[in-house]
Amino acid sequence: MKSKPRNNIKKPELQKAIDMIGGVVLMSEKLNIVPSNISNWLHSDVKIPIKHAISIERLTKGKVSAKNLRPDIFKYNSE
Repeated sequence: MKSKPRNNIKKPELQKAIDMIGGVVLMSEKLNIVPSNISNWLHSDVKIPIKHAISIERLTKGKVSAKNLRPDIFKYNSE
């Protein structure tokens, strides 16, 4: 059975985390936020707050990193 295509996903790493955690509602409960916040992050250019990016990394046991969720904050410094 083929998966239904997901439309308008701007952050595939976040979708991966949602799938690993068990869905938007379960993730929102674990982050203590409303599900619509997660949907906004997923389908728009709204940035994931850093504290939630770090929590998502912990919830996924590092399989989805805060660095991948917020590369603008966790830039590699080659100096």
